[in-house]
Amino acid sequence: RISPEKEKPIKYEHPSKCPTEIFALRISYRIGLKIAKKHGLEDAYLARLGDNSLDSEDREFWQWAIDNLSIALLITEGAKKAGSLLTAGYVAIALPGIYSGYRQLKDCHGQPIDLPRLIPQLMPFCGGGREIAFFFDQDTKPKTVKNVRRAIERTGKLLGYKGCKVSVARWSSYWKGI
Repeated sequence: RISPEKEKPIKYEHPSKCPTEIFALRISYRIGLKIAKKHGLEDAYLARLGDNSLDSEDREFWQWAIDNLSIALLITEGAKKAGSLLTAGYVAIALPGIYSGYRQLKDCHGQPIDLPRLIPQLMPFCGGGREIAFFFDQDTKPKTVKNVRRAIERTGKLLGYKGCKVSVARWSSYWKGI
């Protein structure tokens, strides 16, 4: 679909006039166990498995990830990238856009009238020195690079104020995204 205002393809669509939220994908116990093994939490995770099969959905996965502050959280843009990271054994959520990690009230002219604040869905992941790493695409267009840096800086500062250790992932410029 094309946005009539910008004539640009809409990548991550949410209902009109609704605030966006994070993408926290459903996880099987198999993927959860893979993540637990990476963090030395295999025994504790297996105790949670109970009578469930490894292929069944772990409906408590995200609460488990929130409760285990030693597990780093990776933030990317778009659900497919988060899914890729999860299946590789990393706890990852996605934002529908680079500026979607925080909100800032603006007046009718688009001028900020309040301080920025994290979206409520990020708050449970904060605190306790949790490591949070941004895995946004590495574009080459100067305007896009500037916007990505600005979005990471603003969201990263807010996460830092909440007690998180924030970093930004980098990789070869040959590859655009994760």
